[in-house]
Amino acid sequence: MGRKALLCVWDTYTMQTYSVIRGFHDHGICSLSFSGDGSKLVSVGMDIDHSIAVWTWESGHKVASATCSIERVFACAFNPSDDTIVTIGVGHVKFWQVHGRLLRGRSGNFTQGSKQQAFVSLAVSKKGRIFVGSEQGEIYRWKNGEVDSLVVAHDGPVFALWVCRDGLASGGKDGLVKVSVTPKNH
Repeated sequence: MGRKALLCVWDTYTMQTYSVIRGFHDHGICSLSFSGDGSKLVSVGMDIDHSIAVWTWESGHKVASATCSIERVFACAFNPSDDTIVTIGVGHVKFWQVHGRLLRGRSGNFTQGSKQQAFVSLAVSKKGRIFVGSEQGEIYRWKNGEVDSLVVAHDGPVFALWVCRDGLASGGKDGLVKVSVTPKNH
């Protein structure tokens, strides 16, 4: 937080700082995610446009950037299967690709459910399956930029999602933690 936010990468065991990136984000950083191979980092700022940037964090080099949304953005994640990026927030599920020095985003296609709500949690499996939790208790599964399936999992917002060995774990405002078993090919 602060007028000019710092993005710091450090070793959790030794507490040694590996990289400090500054000068891009204003007013804070609301979400970060490492790429599948760990070489890149995506960050979303707390400025009015929720600016998004991809970095080669070891050198501090900005690979690409864009404005994300004027509405609040809650999370971002790299998809390890293809290095695309997903962001979620108020009325917002967006899929991003790096094109030169620009990030190009496209809104998710809601073949089921409603876009008119806040999306508050995000998890991506190692195989690239994307799960998004909504303020209405739904969990959306995405494939190729559109809703693949939708389940009502909680009475109220789904605040936490985690892909585990047995499937998908979710935690909701209703005080419940649920594990949904998913087929092994997902």
